[in-house]
Amino acid sequence: MPKGHRKRLSSAEVAPGFGFGKGPPSVHADIAQQFRDDGYAVLDRRGQGLRDENLCWPAAHRVLEIIWSRLGELFLRSRLLHQWWPVCIVAKTQATLSINGCAGQITDPRSAYFFVGLHSGLFIHTADRLLRILSDPRAFPELGDARCEQAGRAGRLLEVMPRDPVLEAAALAMATMAVAAVFAHEVGHIVRGHIWLLRSRFGLTRLYETGMPAGGEPSGDAYVALRRAMELDADLFAGKAIGSFLFGRMPPAWCGALGKDRRSLLRSLALAWTCAFRTFEDQASDELYHTPFMRAQLMTIAARQEAASDVPFEFDDFKSSAWLPELLQILGPTTSQLDTALLGRDMEAMMQTFRATVGVQEELTAARDAMNQTLGRAGV
Repeated sequence: MPKGHRKRLSSAEVAPGFGFGKGPPSVHADIAQQFRDDGYAVLDRRGQGLRDENLCWPAAHRVLEIIWSRLGELFLRSRLLHQWWPVCIVAKTQATLSINGCAGQITDPRSAYFFVGLHSGLFIHTADRLLRILSDPRAFPELGDARCEQAGRAGRLLEVMPRDPVLEAAALAMATMAVAAVFAHEVGHIVRGHIWLLRSRFGLTRLYETGMPAGGEPSGDAYVALRRAMELDADLFAGKAIGSFLFGRMPPAWCGALGKDRRSLLRSLALAWTCAFRTFEDQASDELYHTPFMRAQLMTIAARQEAASDVPFEFDDFKSSAWLPELLQILGPTTSQLDTALLGRDMEAMMQTFRATVGVQEELTAARDAMNQTLGRAGV
């Protein structure tokens, strides 16, 4: 690495980190600078910046390594990210226990280099929740040997794990798919032209799911309507992208822990994705997102459409599989309820967004066409 670039990076950012994607040193330096401007460093494999008395770092390192390796298998080695060439996406982890994700473009407005940043807290809190749930013998008695588990175990983040290897494998597979949903959502913001439009219209080079560390977030009804449409569009994209991988080719061996048939796989996805969006629940603005349950349902339906044959998976089936709020009653109090009235309100709110996106879709399409033309691509 040239000396000039090395001086711009902290020691944590020079060391190999958690993520993937190739590019010249100037691109990685640009992304690291934008992260620093937002108050974050790139997480290295020593965990610099994550030393917290409430975190078991050896377990966190293992979780980050496993999930990033599998994300590379899902998106990079499967060539899912190559189909949008010349768009190049670099993925990195931001060193913070907060829960968030971002998508952005490097400073040069005509550059084909974009990036996805996922907070390490997203990996850690999502995996911790699923590992704790499957460590309770009442959660999944049909998986593995529940006699190995003990109810009421407590400990630091990622200190409580299933003792049975089958249950641990299932929890880590679900955690992988939970984070994969957020990663694919961020990729959707890039390849669907959302970042390009936000940059040309509001001067934003990056978009965070919750909050905007870089100088605040635009306000006004027009921005809220645009963001709401973008979030819906990115969720649909994410469901289809993951569905195309799982149903369009032979899934990797670790996916076997999610289920032996396509219906079981979809049920596991529904659970994992509900869990992923629940990690954002206390931070996300109601005016930009639907409830975690409805977002996960929408993504699961989109994934199902990529199956070569029709997979029986209806709304009632989804409701019975999204048992996370009920299981959390075992491990701690929760205010979320899957009652019929609440689900009806959620569905109506989502349908209103669908109806409101008709005009916005034209703007998104125009932005995507402009991006493709500038980057020399005929279509994305």
